[in-house]
Amino acid sequence: MFAFLAEHREALFPPSMFADMYPSSNGRPSLPPQVLAATVVLQSLQGLSDFETVQELRCDLRWKAACGLGLYDMAFDPSLLTYFRR
Repeated sequence: MFAFLAEHREALFPPSMFADMYPSSNGRPSLPPQVLAATVVLQSLQGLSDFETVQELRCDLRWKAACGLGLYDMAFDPSLLTYFRR
């Protein structure tokens, strides 16, 4: 699943899918929504809490690759996942 998301993340979650969530009047999103979408998919598959999910994203290179983060990229606050799933 990690390799699949890393390879197909952009096709699965194109920017147009999130256009209504990030209209130009709101400015540029601080985190690409594709990263959040891939994170929520992995969270659901693993059955993790928001806190556990962010810990995996911070420490597991498979998660970073699947979600499109670089080696030294930081994750985000767990509360962002709650907001994203609304």
